[in-house]
Amino acid sequence: MNPYRLLNITPEATPREIVQASALALRENKHSARDIAEARKQLMSPATKFILDFVHTVDLEPLLDDIRKGLGELEEREESEIVDLVTMIDLEGLDIFDKQV
Repeated sequence: MNPYRLLNITPEATPREIVQASALALRENKHSARDIAEARKQLMSPATKFILDFVHTVDLEPLLDDIRKGLGELEEREESEIVDLVTMIDLEGLDIFDKQV
């Protein structure tokens, strides 16, 4: 759960803006009260907010959308096409099978 997205605020939001966004989110009833309370609690704690600022700095949703799209395209291909694609990839040059763990 991304508390910034849940409360529709930026990492630069002040504590007052976090409280206001929490109240608005509760009124809009788009998320559970528990999720909203958890997001508010996380963002009001300086230590937790510091970690969240680091973790949620990069928006991965566009990347995830591309991955989902790619997986959907793979599912549409016939199994034989996928096998042909896999056999075309030369894995011998990667040395990943020779290394011991």
